[in-house]
Amino acid sequence: MRINLSSFACAFTVLFLLDPSFALFYPCPDNTTSSSATDQKQYSLLEGTVRFEVSNATAAPSANVSVAAEKLRESIDEDVCNVNVRSILYGSEITISFFLHMTPLPTKDYNQEFDTTQLMTTFSDAATISDIFTNLQGPGASIVALRATANINECHSKKDNCSANADCFDQTVGFSCMCKPGYQGDGYNCVEIQCDLAKAPKPAANGGTVVRDAFGDVLDQTSGMVSFGTTVVFTCDDYYTPTAYGSSSYAEVTGSICGGNPRYHNTSWSGTDIQCSISFEFRIAIACSIVSGILIVLISACFIASCCDKIKKPKQEDRMILPLDEVFTPDYVRQR
Repeated sequence: MRINLSSFACAFTVLFLLDPSFALFYPCPDNTTSSSATDQKQYSLLEGTVRFEVSNATAAPSANVSVAAEKLRESIDEDVCNVNVRSILYGSEITISFFLHMTPLPTKDYNQEFDTTQLMTTFSDAATISDIFTNLQGPGASIVALRATANINECHSKKDNCSANADCFDQTVGFSCMCKPGYQGDGYNCVEIQCDLAKAPKPAANGGTVVRDAFGDVLDQTSGMVSFGTTVVFTCDDYYTPTAYGSSSYAEVTGSICGGNPRYHNTSWSGTDIQCSISFEFRIAIACSIVSGILIVLISACFIASCCDKIKKPKQEDRMILPLDEVFTPDYVRQR
């Protein structure tokens, strides 16, 4: 009965995740750890993978990493040591990962992509595959080498020329440098970021600033250069709020940071021009006061009009209504 290889892949992957360490072979002559050997002997760190495809297997084949380490030494021209190897089975592919230290050859250009031709030649050999992978079972079962990758890690090997104040990032070919936070430059030359308080943005009127260091403590300094992370906090008079100059938005701008982004007028400060605008809350309060005043005037006018109407109405009735005896009695009778 044929066994589903994917179940073996899952089991093998779980084992790898539980024990992800590499097996070490051929320690360097100084018998030190790999990192210190790199520092002391100036080895180059080579890291890479060789991938294989498994077909028609009824059981998951196991890899002899000791033999794989030996074949790695044979397929690399340079002297190598501290060969670290592990294997991973995922689906129908087996990946042999490795990293090792090697002594660069003076006649070889290592600024180009590392040539993996010899690696593929060695690991594509049927005898090599048979030596590395055991218990390959199943009619027509086979393992073939798919591809090999290798890269010299210049950063770990101390072969880079990045600034001491920069981080090195390894790439497939070569490396790149980036200045650390608090520094600026091209990565090869990095200088500490400093900012001139005189060039920091500040409110044009109705406000001021408070200078705080990177830890939030208030500084008494009002001029001169300050270090990375210093913040100029904007303050405004009562009923005003610091906002971006010329903006109709009421969004508050709290401050400007030395070394922040976006940059302010080609300086090392972040931010934009600032104005102290009447705060949104105060504008609402003014609008409410105006509306309330209008309502009070309207209500008062209605009340006064109502009172006047009540006063006029009785006088009009007095003029229009007379007693009946006065209406029908002649004047000469009333004179008697």
